[in-house]
Amino acid sequence: MLTTEGKVDAGALRERLRLLRLSYNDQADSWSWENLRGLRAAAEVSERANLFSKVGIGAQGVTFTLRNVPDLTLADAFLWYGPGGWEHCFITLIEPADRLFIRVRCARVRTCACRALVEREKPGVWFPGVLTEKYVGHEQLDPLAINVICYVLVTPKAVELKRGSLVSVDGTPYEVQVGHLLDPWKNEFEIVRTVDL
Repeated sequence: MLTTEGKVDAGALRERLRLLRLSYNDQADSWSWENLRGLRAAAEVSERANLFSKVGIGAQGVTFTLRNVPDLTLADAFLWYGPGGWEHCFITLIEPADRLFIRVRCARVRTCACRALVEREKPGVWFPGVLTEKYVGHEQLDPLAINVICYVLVTPKAVELKRGSLVSVDGTPYEVQVGHLLDPWKNEFEIVRTVDL
């Protein structure tokens, strides 16, 4: 990918990317990823996990080298046509590679269709989220057993959920327990549900 002079070889940019940006639709009361344009990049898959969540566990990482995209921020995302087809890539770091190119570190994640549940009769806004594992607890009660399932839901910064409210993730309801809102580019919510065994 780099020439002997330490510059990026533009001929190595063979991977297909789509630049995604979050947009809001008033009529549907929903946030979604809008496809802005296609890009070409070189991809390096990492053996180490990319810690895209400060509270949850990481996902497999990939680093893209591409021509500079001046308006690219950590609030954007990529779709990458990788080995298994199109994959959503959560951007975690943008750094210069040389004068004309940048390196973008990403986590390869699966997005979920999420909906805030304001009240059972009045659903709220739709939004894309990324679910990652945090903790699974098991509590043995006599004569029942309860399985407490706890995940971390990573959302775009525009989405804010209230503690104690419900959120539907791919059709499954969870209770929002804790919100982590200090990151300038995303929010993270610890969500739980209990299942009788």
